[in-house]
Amino acid sequence: MQAMGPFPQPGAPQPWQIAPPPRLDLLYAGTGSGLFFVVAKNLLLTLVTLGIYLPWARTERRKYLCQNIEVGGQRLRYHGTGREVLLGYLKVAALYLLLFGVPMGVSAVYPTVGLVLRVVGVFAIIPLIPIAIFGSVRYRLSRTSLRGVRFGLDGGAKGYLLLYLKVMLFTVLTLGLYGPYGSNQLHRYLIARHRYGSEAFAYDGPDIEAWKISIRGFFLTIFTFGFYYSWYIANISRFRLAHTTFQGARGRLDLRGGEMFQIVMVSYFGMLLTLGIGLPWVTTYALQVILSKISFEGPIDFGRIEQRAVTGSAAADDLASALDIGLEV
Repeated sequence: MQAMGPFPQPGAPQPWQIAPPPRLDLLYAGTGSGLFFVVAKNLLLTLVTLGIYLPWARTERRKYLCQNIEVGGQRLRYHGTGREVLLGYLKVAALYLLLFGVPMGVSAVYPTVGLVLRVVGVFAIIPLIPIAIFGSVRYRLSRTSLRGVRFGLDGGAKGYLLLYLKVMLFTVLTLGLYGPYGSNQLHRYLIARHRYGSEAFAYDGPDIEAWKISIRGFFLTIFTFGFYYSWYIANISRFRLAHTTFQGARGRLDLRGGEMFQIVMVSYFGMLLTLGIGLPWVTTYALQVILSKISFEGPIDFGRIEQRAVTGSAAADDLASALDIGLEV
């Protein structure tokens, strides 16, 4: 009798089957209790130091969240420091003093001149918004690493500022219709300048497709009294990640509208019923669900990725926070 070879292992690709493409998954390994401890410690130290500890508290929270994110089985690392954030706060405070404090002082002596200076200060905020966004993204990427290699953002804020002003102008002239179109252009500008070490990301999402998703989402959200908004967020997020590439891998998000709606409901009632104490558990739940739905499919050669010099100022990140620009994790 002819001897038979070993049976193939269940689930293993057979010679006649096409092997699935390589896949890099994301997940969040933090816990609600772990984040609660960080938040409680930060609150206590901030109160005891009369607010002086706030920059370190902000950094510790970001460090905990970042370093509990796994990318392909490897944890991210966050290298920002409280001292950087403190110096950034001082620079932002000096800027606010110049834009608003000085005009108030001048108004006490020369009311007309002070009024003009206050109007100038208000209009000066407009170009500061894109500068803060670009600088904040650059700072956070430059302080984040994976496998010992840091992320970065190429170029300067000037190009992003000019594009932002163009998008704002066209959006006003078209009564908002250009907004989704321009928003996709701004997103492309940033993603195309993201890099991991020596390798750059790319974004190929068509503006017209992003516009269709956003316009449909806008009207359906109005007609459903806001109910559809979760589905819109899931749709536009899936679109953007599906058009984001790195080397030979393309992003994928499996989050659906119903799942996004569940996250919103859990977050709302979790905060309401616990009077805000449940924030660490709500944050943990949202990150666990969303990151578990993200992956990059395709080959990534980590061996050819080299470290590149990175720069970033915490002042822009602090300015984004002061302007209430929602970029937090």
